[in-house]
Amino acid sequence: MKKKRLILPLFFILIIEAGGESLYNDILSPLEKRVEDLLSRMSIEEKVAQTLAIWQKVGGEGNFSPDSAQKYFPHGLGALHRRYLNQSHAEAASESNKIQKHFIDNTRLGIPVLINTEGLHGLMAKNTTIFPQAIALASTWDEELFHRIYTAVALETRALGIQQLLSPNLDGHRMVDTDIHGTSLLAGETAGLHTVMFQVGSGTIGKGPLPNYISDLTLLPGTFFQTTFIQAASSSETDSFDHARSIAARPWEAEIARIEMINANHLQIITGNKEWNSLFALAQQTTFRLLIDSSEHLPHPSFVLSRQPDQGYSMRGDGSDYNYLWNNWRGTN
Repeated sequence: MKKKRLILPLFFILIIEAGGESLYNDILSPLEKRVEDLLSRMSIEEKVAQTLAIWQKVGGEGNFSPDSAQKYFPHGLGALHRRYLNQSHAEAASESNKIQKHFIDNTRLGIPVLINTEGLHGLMAKNTTIFPQAIALASTWDEELFHRIYTAVALETRALGIQQLLSPNLDGHRMVDTDIHGTSLLAGETAGLHTVMFQVGSGTIGKGPLPNYISDLTLLPGTFFQTTFIQAASSSETDSFDHARSIAARPWEAEIARIEMINANHLQIITGNKEWNSLFALAQQTTFRLLIDSSEHLPHPSFVLSRQPDQGYSMRGDGSDYNYLWNNWRGTN
């Protein structure tokens, strides 16, 4: 009897578990799912950090300082606007890599920074190509030429590690007289964002080279006229209009009254003498500091008369890198 040998194939199934790999890091997953996953993991501090956008310096005199970045942005940074005017292409690319590596390796979620710069007529950097200004390009009426130019600009931009360029858009429409639900308003579009604006109560859309409203007024001595302009932008004209209309419908007089009541609780003494005014202002701030102590997230609380968006912190730590409005008001200044 002849024996037959039966060969059975043996399959090995290798199961690889992505050791703790987060969904938001998976480039093959849908973008919406990745964003949803990332937002669910972010703390309040990390979300606030992503709203921060600073101008050029992250320590030093324009060169990246990991120590300063860790000190002032421990939870990350949203955007950094840089101008590589004095660096070679290799130096600029190296600087961009250092910035991204720091925030990816030294923050909890490793969110990279959005680096952007100017590009109105080419990348604003050393030894890059200069193209005609936007008004000159628009005068050619040649969309293909525009795309060819900014394809070249994009290649130079990405080579330096920059992800966003502030440049002209082709898909925009100037604001023109539009009727939505019986309301005459100005509507336009730029980069897929539909903007609407209208005047509450009175006024008509005027004619001219620029979008405008016209109001005919007759004001007697001692009288005044108040008007309200509402502007909103969304993904569609209808959504923008509905949002603008909801803003207009808010009880603004009540809102203003509420703010005035809050402000009325703040004592302000005006003596007519700058030195005395400064003394009273300093005494008020000192009193506030007795009531509001420092915390983990606000170690050095200050009460300010004015603080611009990019003046939320002092690189020197004492406010001396800003004018006198940063910390307190001194009439003698």
